[in-house]
Amino acid sequence: MNTPLRSAALILCALAAGWGVRAWRLHRQQTHASAATLPAVPARPHVAKAPAPPAAAEDRVASQNPLRTTIAGMHGMIAGLKTAEDCERLLAGLLRAPMDDISLEQLPVPVWNILFKRWAALDPAAALRATTTVLQRQLSMSLVTTVFSEWLRHDRAAAVAALDNLPDGWPRSMGRHVVFSELSASDPAAALTLAQSLPPGDARHQAFRTVLGAWAGKDPQAALAWILAQPDRAARREQLHGVLQGGVMSRTHPDMVWQTLQEHVSDSAQRRDLQKQFVMTAGQGDPAGTLARIAALPVADRPDLLRMLGEWSYAARRDPVQGAELEKLVPAAGPERDAWNAGRARGYLIDSQHIDAPAALALIGQLPEGEHRASLFKEAGETWARHDAVAASQYLTVQPPGPERDAFLGEFVRALSPNDPEAALIWSTAITDAGKRERRLNELLP
Repeated sequence: MNTPLRSAALILCALAAGWGVRAWRLHRQQTHASAATLPAVPARPHVAKAPAPPAAAEDRVASQNPLRTTIAGMHGMIAGLKTAEDCERLLAGLLRAPMDDISLEQLPVPVWNILFKRWAALDPAAALRATTTVLQRQLSMSLVTTVFSEWLRHDRAAAVAALDNLPDGWPRSMGRHVVFSELSASDPAAALTLAQSLPPGDARHQAFRTVLGAWAGKDPQAALAWILAQPDRAARREQLHGVLQGGVMSRTHPDMVWQTLQEHVSDSAQRRDLQKQFVMTAGQGDPAGTLARIAALPVADRPDLLRMLGEWSYAARRDPVQGAELEKLVPAAGPERDAWNAGRARGYLIDSQHIDAPAALALIGQLPEGEHRASLFKEAGETWARHDAVAASQYLTVQPPGPERDAFLGEFVRALSPNDPEAALIWSTAITDAGKRERRLNELLP
């Protein structure tokens, strides 16, 4: 948050370094001149609101207006519904009732779900059609879930057949998700058979991901065995990617997942993508074990994964003892050390609980010249400006002019400008590259 004291500190740091006096004066002159020529805003005329007409008697649910009852009373009312027609009348009352006591939006979602669960027990097809009459999108999606969950308990075949009658778009997508999720938990074989019956496309792909993901969470060995036994190579590759991509198995069964990647994923691009997913997930809980697996790979495959591990190993970054142990396992010099340092540097910049720009800059300074070093200087400038702009400005005052300070300073100014445009304007004049300086000044000055 911007404060006068913070703004003054930022400006003084810049002025103490001898930058921006002319730009500061120009900006102040333009600001005052603009303020002086702003047209007056005319006052809005007061328009008296006409009183609302009384609600028609037929629009009131006289005997049982659900919005005029307590929530506990509504539970009892719903439990007493005997027919689907009773449910339909109650829904009509909910949608038409006046908002004198409780607004429709204040009615808790569980109350809606109880109504539609009761309705689905009486006439699930009618209950499903009625979900489209509820205009709030999120609530309607919740009710589709409620209806299908109840329908599957009483008549699985009819519930599955009803999917084809749903309109395209989110209703059918939500219905399929519920059906496949419920079947995956109770009968994975039936869910897989149903998924195989779908035509090729996104719906089939999503169905397999849902079913196999749920199955893998309960019995990963059986799920992987089923996938690897599929004769269609393309389908096998797609299903394996879908199961492993989420990362859950990488936490619960890391050895099995890593072995599967090495032995059964022949496509190098897909294997590399899944290895990165593995490192992102397993590296957070077991960075040492993940590092050992990376070390067993061919030398050319290690740097990218080490960079990712350095970035995502939060525990090692927050625990000095664990971090020191990991440092001993990484080669002291060379591409692997550079990749590890680059990842750790970025980790210090993105870890919301442990942002440490000075630590990141110390690691960035050890990197060789190149794309990663320049990119990290930019990211450090933006992150530090948002996290502690005064400390960042103090760092800038002691840095020698050059491309790296310009890279840091350019993003520092851009991040600073929304909250403190005056300080950003002064700091932008310190950019030594004329082209970059002009671009930043053009962004700041109208």
